Amino acid sequence: MLGEIINVRATSKMNPDSSLQSLECDRFRIHETDISVQGQRASSGVFHLKLKGPQFDLEPFLTHNSSSKKDESFSLPIQVTIDFDRVRFDEQRMMTNVSGLLKNNKTEWKEFNIRGLLPGQTNGKNNFLQMIRQPTETKDKLRIQSNNAGSVLHLLNISDSTRQGQLQVLGEKYPDDSWQGTIQIDQFHLADAPVMTKLLSLASPFGVFDALSGQSVVFEQFQSKFVWHKGKILLENGRASGTSLGFTVNGRINRNKRTLKLQGAVLPYNAVNIFLLKIPIVGQLLGGEQGGIWGISYTLEGSTESPEVTVNPFSALTPGFLRFIFEASIEDTPEEDSFPKNQVTAPVRSPHRKQIG
Repeated sequence: MLGEIINVRATSKMNPDSSLQSLECDRFRIHETDISVQGQRASSGVFHLKLKGPQFDLEPFLTHNSSSKKDESFSLPIQVTIDFDRVRFDEQRMMTNVSGLLKNNKTEWKEFNIRGLLPGQTNGKNNFLQMIRQPTETKDKLRIQSNNAGSVLHLLNISDSTRQGQLQVLGEKYPDDSWQGTIQIDQFHLADAPVMTKLLSLASPFGVFDALSGQSVVFEQFQSKFVWHKGKILLENGRASGTSLGFTVNGRINRNKRTLKLQGAVLPYNAVNIFLLKIPIVGQLLGGEQGGIWGISYTLEGSTESPEVTVNPFSALTPGFLRFIFEASIEDTPEEDSFPKNQVTAPVRSPHRKQIG
């Protein structure tokens, strides 16, 4: 999997019981990785590793099928300090100045704090990505933050259509190994988005989306609850707000199979929708928090690269609190590899709803 070994120069020291006491490798080159390795076993039994060099290559690990990968284990706990000029994801995707600390308790990477730079700048500051996992007495906590959400989504090969945006992901790990939490992106826009273009094109007979077709759409904020479990993501109560357009989203994304099934409503003239919803009593009667006073229900289903897009013309004439009648039910067609028992299986009614809110 890792390719041809080009150059390795290393020395090691063993304990009387044949366990590794120290390791020194001033040149470790394998595939596109070029680093040095220093290791020393502490009196506590923890093996401390220092990895440093011009480049660490992640691509072989990313292309390996994670869904079939068995749990990795070590014979002793490990603490790793990293300092890389570059971390390579593939030929087009890299991070620079990557540093951090990772701790493994012999079965999993229980704690880490990693920070690196992304290409370009935002408001005169270097784009960055920071990922923190911190164990607590109850649940492990996860925080992911960046000043450029578009660069992060590109780096992770999720989307090339998001531009800018302040990203924050907060999550907690549950006993079934799922992560539950919230994702928020502030001040971003979508451009060169084929799915959005197709959706607006299908809705254009109603006239309300004509002015937006082919343009970059600016959003003030996107928020959603999520559940992540072994490469499968469930989005719940997702909503984006902008002056000219808003949308809601619920459903599933399977990263292993690269498929999705999402539903929601696209809301034209979102500022008008928001203004009317804030009128006492009137707003509650017409729309409440069910997706605006008017909008068009949509469904995305199929491959993540090119899903089938459908819209319901009747929903455009329906107040938000009645539009759910025209929306397909995600839970009517569960996936074969559905989420574990006691896990979220429907986008609205969640047994963990209070826990992930």
